[in-house]
Formats: sequence, structure tokens, C-alpha cells
Amino acid sequence: MTQAPAQDRGARSRDAVLDTAGELMARYGCAATSISMISAACDLPVSSFYWHFGSKDGICVAVLERARTTLLAPLPPAEVPGIDVDERLDTFLAEVGSSRLWWRRDGIR
Repeated sequence: MTQAPAQDRGARSRDAVLDTAGELMARYGCAATSISMISAACDLPVSSFYWHFGSKDGICVAVLERARTTLLAPLPPAEVPGIDVDERLDTFLAEVGSSRLWWRRDGIR
């Protein structure tokens, strides 16, 4: 079964935002990367950012979650007593999301 054209277009625009946001945030940091910078770089309207992610915080979290998935995919399972790498990263990302750590200049870049 194929996706409807609108759903396919939506998935492509979401991926374009994540690709562009990831590159810009890696270069300038999350705090210094504005939605207007991402919009100009990927040539998508600002409204699509809010549709897919809700806010700049949502984009930052999605970029971090995508990076986590990309980093963990090729790794073998870790042997950590009582907690696995996925759980540790989920806890870390939850703490980052709740503390807004990336908004500090010395925070996550």
C-alpha cells in the first residue's frame, strides 16, 4: 500500500526540516539557530515547522532523538547492570528537554 501524496509530501518536508536543522544546530548550536534560518536554508514555510514540531523546542528534541537513533543503530547491545543504553539516553533526553539545557551558551551544541 502506498502513502497518499499529501502524507508523502509531509514526510519529505519533515525530513528536510530535520536534515537542515541538524546541520545548522551542529554548526551554530541550538540557541543560535533560529526557525527563520532553518526555513531559509530548506526553503519551507515557517508554518510547516509548527505543524510538524510545535515549537523550536520540538525541533531541537527531534534532532537529538534522530541523532540518538543514528548513533545507537549500529552498536551492539551494551551490558550495563540494571539499565540499558536506550534507557540511559531516554533519561538524559528527558532531563535535557525539561531543563532546557541547550538554551544555555555552555549547554549542548
